[in-house]
Amino acid sequence: MSGLAYGHVAVGALELALLLTTGLVVGRGLARTWIAVGLAAVCVALPLALPATPAWPRCVLGLASLFAILRTIEVLGDARAHRATLRMFAFVAPLDAFAVTRAAPRFDGRGFAVAAGYGIVATLGFAIVLHAPMGVARWPVAALGCAIGVYGAMDGMSALNRGLLRAIGIESPPVQNAPIRARSVGEFWSLRWNRAVGGWLRRHCFLPLARRGRARAGSVLAFAASALLHFWPVLLAVGLAPALAMAGFFAVQAALATIETRLGVARWPRAAAHAWTVTVLLASSPLFTVPALLVLGFR
Repeated sequence: MSGLAYGHVAVGALELALLLTTGLVVGRGLARTWIAVGLAAVCVALPLALPATPAWPRCVLGLASLFAILRTIEVLGDARAHRATLRMFAFVAPLDAFAVTRAAPRFDGRGFAVAAGYGIVATLGFAIVLHAPMGVARWPVAALGCAIGVYGAMDGMSALNRGLLRAIGIESPPVQNAPIRARSVGEFWSLRWNRAVGGWLRRHCFLPLARRGRARAGSVLAFAASALLHFWPVLLAVGLAPALAMAGFFAVQAALATIETRLGVARWPRAAAHAWTVTVLLASSPLFTVPALLVLGFR
């Protein structure tokens, strides 16, 4: 292993240790709160210790570090006293760890089959990226392949994760809730895509304002927070312009959610509403996929 690779492993191990330590100490009490906040801040800054190239390790660590912020806010805002082991699990698990329950271990054959199917979809999507032709079609073809690959990877990992947890007697809510069935942009983001983060945004951004009769402001705040969560890892990895494009993707989603409310998409026939959702998500997806491709080193 090269010195550069050893450096990446060392920084990654330190990030993992900081996340687990933050989960261990966070809780009630002013001293524990300040220690947890300090550790979370170090987690967010730590990816800067990595070399600028390759770009993707900085992005991965940047995403992981944001878990420290999200989970710290979650624990401090929760009146329940969660066990230390559960808090530590929550700081490293890409799911709603506080919603898991114990169950009898079982083999989830259907879940593993679904995971395999979506794995094939993800493989096909990224194969399109790798075989994108040179010339003017290169980036549009690669962006479409990346969109397919990301969708397949997210659904596949969600199903695989649930299957593995069920095998050891843990029942967890799905991270993905059949996003392809969404009949509006609002439904896609609020109910179906990445429920681990989406649930956090709903609890801490949308609901506090919606309960005060300001649901639209709550929706805008959730999209703004999501933009910031994606802006930081991309900024770490490939710089300001791609990070702004990534943040712009979520600004566009907020605008689309507002537009479809005024158009009454919820009252459209199922097929028309579904076609609207798929079309506008795909049309806006290059703002997401092009920065993602740059992070992966695609040129």
